[in-house]
Amino acid sequence: LDAEGIDLCRAGQISIIQVSTPQECFLLDVLGKGPEDPLVVWLRTLLERKDLVKIIHDCRMDSDALFHLLRIELISVHDSSCWHAAAGYVDKSLNDTLSHHGLSQNVVRDSSVYKINNA
Repeated sequence: LDAEGIDLCRAGQISIIQVSTPQECFLLDVLGKGPEDPLVVWLRTLLERKDLVKIIHDCRMDSDALFHLLRIELISVHDSSCWHAAAGYVDKSLNDTLSHHGLSQNVVRDSSVYKINNA
């Protein structure tokens, strides 16, 4: 699970929500949609399920934006950054966590995109 947007928080915007299973990945365009939009209502049903664990890395801003902008409360979340910190490791990013566990880093992410906001 991941959310993308501009200034992702209660004062910003959510544009895309990424949801995946081991078999499939879905990109949901929620830009400009409100809490009662059918897509958001469906997404709320999914993300608020107690029997479905949602895995995310550092969900603080995503959770803040989802709750305040779309009235979605993340339930049953495994935040990999919290778990890693609780184990005593200080990592700065998802790539740090992946490397620590011997997994491949995300080398295709263009972090320069986040330095400029042309919106």
